[in-house]
Amino acid sequence: MKDPVSLNRAIVIAVASAYGLKLRDVIGPKRHQLLIPARRTAYWALRQRGLSLPQVGREMGWRHHTTVWYSLKKVTTSEEAIGAKAIAEAEVWGQAIVETMRGAAA
Repeated sequence: MKDPVSLNRAIVIAVASAYGLKLRDVIGPKRHQLLIPARRTAYWALRQRGLSLPQVGREMGWRHHTTVWYSLKKVTTSEEAIGAKAIAEAEVWGQAIVETMRGAAA
């Protein structure tokens, strides 16, 4: 069984790959609009694994837990802000990644 840290990193790498990005883009400091859906998906997938907001922030390049919270709040409560398509993508990619990781952990 993989250790939890490498499993968390594998989730972030899978999300980055799914969006056609590199790991350093997703966890790095850049604030480009194209990176936001991938980051939100990674936040969501890591929360599905039971990580706390501070733990998710550490996995995602030492982001503050309120940054993670705000982003997740936008995904779950504000369709107008990011659009229904982005929410649907986050749910589909996130669920696929969680299922893949569950299979790898078994």
